[in-house]
Amino acid sequence: MANPRPRWVARWEVLAIAGVLLLAVTHRWERLGDRNLWPDEAYSLDLAQRTIPDILAFLRANDAHPVGYYAMLSLWIRVFGENLATMRTLSVIFGLAAVVLVWRLGRRLFSPAVGVGAAALLALNPFQIFASNELRMYMPLEFLALLSTWTLWRAHESMQASRPGYAWWIAYGTALAATAYVSYYAFLLIPAQLLWIALHRSPGQTVKVVGVALLAAAVLYAPWISYLASLATFLRNNPLLWRAQPIWPTYVPELIASQTFGGYLFNMLSYHSTQGMDLKYYGIFLFLFVALAAAGARALGRINRPARSLMALCWVLPVGLVVLASLALHNVAAYHYHLNFLQPFLALFIAAGVVHFRDEVAQAPGALVTLATTAFVLLFMAPAVENLQWNIDYQYYRYDRAARLVKDLYRPGDVVIYLPNGVRRGFHFYFDPPGRELGVSLVPQRWTTEALQESIREVTAALGPADQRVWLIYSPPLPRGSLEALLEAIEQRGYRRVVVHDYKGIRVGLLVRPVR
Repeated sequence: MANPRPRWVARWEVLAIAGVLLLAVTHRWERLGDRNLWPDEAYSLDLAQRTIPDILAFLRANDAHPVGYYAMLSLWIRVFGENLATMRTLSVIFGLAAVVLVWRLGRRLFSPAVGVGAAALLALNPFQIFASNELRMYMPLEFLALLSTWTLWRAHESMQASRPGYAWWIAYGTALAATAYVSYYAFLLIPAQLLWIALHRSPGQTVKVVGVALLAAAVLYAPWISYLASLATFLRNNPLLWRAQPIWPTYVPELIASQTFGGYLFNMLSYHSTQGMDLKYYGIFLFLFVALAAAGARALGRINRPARSLMALCWVLPVGLVVLASLALHNVAAYHYHLNFLQPFLALFIAAGVVHFRDEVAQAPGALVTLATTAFVLLFMAPAVENLQWNIDYQYYRYDRAARLVKDLYRPGDVVIYLPNGVRRGFHFYFDPPGRELGVSLVPQRWTTEALQESIREVTAALGPADQRVWLIYSPPLPRGSLEALLEAIEQRGYRRVVVHDYKGIRVGLLVRPVR
């Protein structure tokens, strides 16, 4: 793979990456506007509709995310409007940029074939496609994670050429700060990169170049330091224990599946659903990808050992930290879609495994073997992509269907209650009830049992004798016992449950007070 390529291969690379980008654009654009909004997206939209000062004030008191993505989305919708497809285009752009950047990273560090192969794996990974179609920070995070790795390698190359390369080290520090402004998951990647620097530079060089990079990062990130202190207080006082989910037996193989072919096959995981298939079956589906990654790791070591160790650390260390934290806490430290941004690093190893397999099969023409192996890998992923795009069973949080039901059956004078109050963000995108609306607040100050009961009393006390019908719109996760307590309080005021529908995570109940 390290040999110089003839001119026809260069032309092949251009055609190949053009085809990969066409696939990436097609799949990311196909369901951009009609895939339903889900609660996290509704939350992003709610924040982005505020001014930047209001976003900052809200985050300081109520959230555990940095400001970067919300600020970008806020500016984006002020320029391009609030059409769902238009708003999601911001994530599409970052998703496509990540495909291009992993191609450039792979070809510079290893070979053009590895770069194209890794880009193809990103283009057709269902988790990557879904993340490129949502109003969340995961695609900007992925792009910036790759950008920080790219600038780190260019800084390393400058020093290898006996140049200080301070411009590249400053660029690396800038990329670190930008990544941390988008998501705190960036702090899983930064230790891997710093460890690689320590292993590949002499102690004197390490202190000097890392000092320059970290100084640049610290200067740019300094305005956010006070928010980190607020975050620590927020998590200490409100540990979100009611959201925690115990780690399950298939957590690790599902994580690997999401990072390779992206799930969505048979009864496997999807973006919002886990714990489907039994543990014993995962090995059958993961064997090919694990074997290719192992072969690719061996091959990449022969081409560029420092680059291989950088890519390996950028994947293994963050994933290992999350798994260890989950085991130690007995609760999930990160869901699979939170770690989307690490998938490009593993894709480089799988792509290298495909090329290595081509090189090892000496009896057949190399191009034919590459084509056959690549086709097998991509065709294996094709049904998963098809399920993501069209199989309604994989679509969760159907705000659209819940809103359609309420809209069709809504009567003047109906009251709508949301549990928690934030559910109304996504519901309003599809139907804004003209009558009264009430919400049970689950802000940090109301996470105790006593405060929750107080909020429920406030809501139910607002129901008067003239209110004959109450719609209850709710979505998990909920504090333990909160739904039961709310239903009991409503029924104590003379209402009886008539109907409950579950639209894949968005539930609708109708309670009616009998006419005497």
